[in-house]
Amino acid sequence: AFEYASMLMRNEYRSQIEPKFKRKIEALVRRPNKDEKEEAMSPCPFCNTMIPVTELDCSQCKNAIPYCIVTGGHMTLQDWSYCPTCRFPALFD
Repeated sequence: AFEYASMLMRNEYRSQIEPKFKRKIEALVRRPNKDEKEEAMSPCPFCNTMIPVTELDCSQCKNAIPYCIVTGGHMTLQDWSYCPTCRFPALFD
């Protein structure tokens, strides 16, 4: 959220923001939330490189990774399963 708010506060975008939202965005940029947690990491199913769970392309091996239909995160070999109805990949846990 902080990154997007910072981008909106640039001079080229600032005039396009409605006044009722401008104050909240400015407050977010002035006092960023320091408690944002790092994204969980899990291994790529192709090369075992640790990548963020929401990343669907491996930066190391350049493969497109299938995603779980339930969580939206990428699939891992240890938790790989399929939905019994539609046969799409899903994480077992």
